[in-house]
Amino acid sequence: MRILFRNQTPDLQAHVVSNNTTTLYLWLTGWLSCDGVDNIRFVARAKNATGSGFRWQPAIQYAAVREDSPGAPGTLGTQQTDNGDYGTGDISVSTDMGNNRMFRLGIAYSSSTASVQQGDVYLQATWKQVGTYLGSRQVQLDVDGTGTRYQVLTDWMPATFMSYVKAAFVLTTITGTSANLKYRLAYQTAATMTEQPTGWTDAEQGWTTPQNTYDERNTGEVSLSTSNMWFRLGVAYALTSGSTVTTAVLDACCACR
Repeated sequence: MRILFRNQTPDLQAHVVSNNTTTLYLWLTGWLSCDGVDNIRFVARAKNATGSGFRWQPAIQYAAVREDSPGAPGTLGTQQTDNGDYGTGDISVSTDMGNNRMFRLGIAYSSSTASVQQGDVYLQATWKQVGTYLGSRQVQLDVDGTGTRYQVLTDWMPATFMSYVKAAFVLTTITGTSANLKYRLAYQTAATMTEQPTGWTDAEQGWTTPQNTYDERNTGEVSLSTSNMWFRLGVAYALTSGSTVTTAVLDACCACR
């Protein structure tokens, strides 16, 4: 019996056809969490390739915030030719994983000529994941001055889970004076009891000030440390100037590692 671990794909298979040198992508997994992934290891193969111009390679695509708005696809490892087996060993993806929320895997393929090339491709991948998804939350932001306010985004968690934190933010229906609302990721700790927390601390050094009525971004991994027992994440927000009432809806997905 073959054991399939949580962070191991099954043997994914497909038949692909290309008639030009433009790289095409076939995604063989759904969207997966980036949290705490540093390396990916692949085994890939091609069979029944036609001609001598079939090209193939493991592929990856990231989504910083939303799966329906991903970044440009890319490749991992080395391009392969025609039939054969290919094992990549560990490929470092820590920087891209740290700056994004989701990823998916597949095969990049093309023809080295203008003639039709095709083959059966197989892909299996595995990775170690040491991150923890802290959940999603929607909060209403209401502010009428330059004093900083805070909204809680996660439950209390043991701080032993945390060396880095990150959040994917979607800010919608921003009202008030244009480009006057600012916000950033914040955190709070508690030494022994969550009923007696410390004050809020900024996790990000700078503010983000949306220029429109809509804003989305990923904070990337932010290094945090505390000797306290508990921590939780939140959002700090304020006006850059004035006292015009400003509101917005914030959707946040948070994680730590």
